[in-house]
Amino acid sequence: MKKTLAILLGASMILGLAACKKVEPPSEKDLQEKLEEEFDGEFELEDDDIADDKSEAEYVFISDDGMRQVTVNWNAKDPDDLEFEEKSLIDGTWKAEFDLTGILEDSFDSDDVLDGEIYMYFTLNMDDGDYEISLDSDKFTSDFTSFIENNIDNLMYDVLGTSDPDELEEYAVLLGYDDYQALVDDMLASMMETAFTEDFEVSDNGTYTIDGTTITFDSDNGDPFDGEYDDGKILLSIDDEMDMAGGEKLDLVFEKAD
Repeated sequence: MKKTLAILLGASMILGLAACKKVEPPSEKDLQEKLEEEFDGEFELEDDDIADDKSEAEYVFISDDGMRQVTVNWNAKDPDDLEFEEKSLIDGTWKAEFDLTGILEDSFDSDDVLDGEIYMYFTLNMDDGDYEISLDSDKFTSDFTSFIENNIDNLMYDVLGTSDPDELEEYAVLLGYDDYQALVDDMLASMMETAFTEDFEVSDNGTYTIDGTTITFDSDNGDPFDGEYDDGKILLSIDDEMDMAGGEKLDLVFEKAD
């Protein structure tokens, strides 16, 4: 009888020790397999935060295409119950700039290289399937005005085939202006009125869907168009609504701003 009790007691102690055995956090490989079951695609570990006593842990995985982030939370009290939180890395604010300098040089057909540079700055906001893309109209109007003002003399010299300021004055008077500066002021005002209306604004909005690395933008204002997500950037070709590039597409490379 005593022998039987000893055996039962020993077995009970072994079971108790087994029950108290420390549970280890899951391995990266195990979590990757779980993620493949829960989500499409493959994921790589970006970061982890494991408590010193290994009672809890948080892992951050990024999909191979770089478009999704999944946070995995684990707790030793319930080791088989993993909590997944998926986040789109597409959502947020994106910025792009388009160098217009070369196009303006070609359009003016000037023999001299124009001084300075001129850029168009675009913002793309994406939020849970909705998007808005816009040009910083105020900055572009200001930059364009300064760019033309800084280059108008060179352009006039090129048009008249002279480098003599006196000839510019004579030409202005011949056209009925008091002086050359009056001619320049009139030309600048005419160019700005032609290029920009009072409520000048370039923007578009609508919804977007994702298929692999292709983002389809369904515009509320026109035809749908596709973008491509590549190495942390969104590549877009949009219509040249201002006819700044000869009516061709503007190729934009957006980078995440936040």
